[in-house]
Amino acid sequence: MSATKPILALNVGNTHTTLAALKGKRMLWRSTVETAQLLNQRNAKCLAKAWSEEISKCREQIQHIGVASVVPKATQTFLPWLEKNVRAESYIISASLKLPFEIRYRTPQTLGADRIAVAAFAAEHFPSQAVIVIDFGTAITYDILTSGAHYLGGLILAGAHTAAASLWQRAAQLPEFQLRKTSNVIGRSTVECLEAGLFWGKVAETEGLIAKLKVELKRKYRESKVLVVATGGDAAVFARTVATIDRVEKDAVLYGIHAIVERNSTTI
Repeated sequence: MSATKPILALNVGNTHTTLAALKGKRMLWRSTVETAQLLNQRNAKCLAKAWSEEISKCREQIQHIGVASVVPKATQTFLPWLEKNVRAESYIISASLKLPFEIRYRTPQTLGADRIAVAAFAAEHFPSQAVIVIDFGTAITYDILTSGAHYLGGLILAGAHTAAASLWQRAAQLPEFQLRKTSNVIGRSTVECLEAGLFWGKVAETEGLIAKLKVELKRKYRESKVLVVATGGDAAVFARTVATIDRVEKDAVLYGIHAIVERNSTTI
């Protein structure tokens, strides 16, 4: 089914929220704000109005809004204002919708909407191929799809910025520091040690997990060719160093939302 009307894809993450107008494989418009802005009624109302005015400049009628949220309170505050301004029907991404893959997860009701969306993206864009999607965000999630479009599950780990904040907040003598690629693995000062430990620790973690996942996919599921896709805010940072990441798709969640809404709507 090909889309004739654009949809709005709303990705509400723990740190940032992105809204995009998508038509097929084209992105007509997008904007990103801090999720905290959605928690206040007044801010949410003003943001919804401002975004709807920007979207109207696309001169395309929006009929549907797809929502992948991991912050329910922000969605509950903001979405009614967005629906009112755009005058469109919403689909909340969940395992109960029609999906382009079969869920073989033991607790599908607990599966995050963002993880469902990236799996939908992988199923739609890489059919008949086993895929590992790594979302480098506040949390780092690994989502695994077989070549038969079976969603198996994956892993959830602390994201780089989350790990950094936890360390300097809990260790009294350690200073605040940020994620950056260091030229050396061996730090020559406390800050350099923290920066190197964070970056190269996550690199080693990513390389090791990709290798282990590929072994398990081959041994248990006979998947000898596996595509590794990175998405999320820190994807590009790690993809430049981790050679086993095949490609970066920064908007995987947004396009996954689009694919799910398209599958569940009869009027697109």
